[in-house]
Amino acid sequence: MTDPKSPRPDSPRPVAAFFDLDKTLIATSSALAFSRQMINRNLITVADAARVVSAEAIYMVLGHTDERMEKLKNDLMVMIDGWKDDEVRDVLRQALHEVITPTIYAEATELLDWHRALGHDLILISASPHIIVEPVAELLGIDTTVATRLGMVDGVYNGTIDFYCKGDNKAVALRRLAAERGYDLSQCYAYSDSIIDLPMLETVGNAVAVNPDKALSRIAVNRHWRIRHFRHPLPGRQWVVRGGLALSAVAAGGTTAALIHALATARRR
Repeated sequence: MTDPKSPRPDSPRPVAAFFDLDKTLIATSSALAFSRQMINRNLITVADAARVVSAEAIYMVLGHTDERMEKLKNDLMVMIDGWKDDEVRDVLRQALHEVITPTIYAEATELLDWHRALGHDLILISASPHIIVEPVAELLGIDTTVATRLGMVDGVYNGTIDFYCKGDNKAVALRRLAAERGYDLSQCYAYSDSIIDLPMLETVGNAVAVNPDKALSRIAVNRHWRIRHFRHPLPGRQWVVRGGLALSAVAAGGTTAALIHALATARRR
């Protein structure tokens, strides 16, 4: 693994690499296969599954926009009201084990290893809820996560969002971490697929567009940012468990957005 711009070897300050999650480290996966598993457990109906597949298809083909992200946030606030944290985490972990552990790009694992070899801190930063992001980060061997934080009182989610990790908020989180840990942001890296993450990419000295949407691709070309295309998910049999979390990588799965919708539907039923 090589990169056209490595940090200065004599830089006295630590360097971090910030990674978006969906469509950056995680490959496109099959929500239909995930939905079949939920149907088999009598948690959702075929009609529910069809809605999940439809929502995921829109995201995978068209990507995120501010409007879609705002709708997702509003839907999430309604869905999480009354969820018990331990119950949701249990459902989520079972789902990860059995069906929806995201398929990881082989190119992404090489990239993570390259940054580890250079001694960089790895940080997973995502608009998805922390209850989803944290186990995925553990699977990838990433110690630090920054994600949407759900409001909770006495172990029960109350339908609020304490921190929405989207757009400008990602850049705010980067600068806060840099202040706390002494990162030299001019030497740090950020990876994302979406124009929504432009503020984050603009905050670091090494911005990389991974599988970029059209808007981000245009900006990356104009600004001479590196563009990478990850196309090869790791086969399950080649997956090496990282961070001590024994989760099997499977070809069938769903995106984190599909997981949110399916969990909400299961809870309602």
